[in-house]
Amino acid sequence: NGRRITLKRVLSKYIPSAMDQLYAVTPKDATKWREVARYDRVLVDVPCSSERHVVSEVCRRKADIDPAAWSPSRCKRYGSTQASLLNAALTAAKP
Repeated sequence: NGRRITLKRVLSKYIPSAMDQLYAVTPKDATKWREVARYDRVLVDVPCSSERHVVSEVCRRKADIDPAAWSPSRCKRYGSTQASLLNAALTAAKP
């Protein structure tokens, strides 16, 4: 998965290799993750609706919004996924 590879690359750039054992990057679907109070910290890479990019591009080109790039239903779907990921992260983190 491209997002996972990018996240691993960024972490390895900023976190010393001696600390590799302190974190894990998993391919699991975090919306279905049911671990409770297991982790001190949880970092979640959530999908973005890219609304800002779509609007910026429309303004720059002075063109209409490409329906393939943005739709209200797409934003709603991303919002639902983001909420599920946040809930899973909060549940997995220790109080």
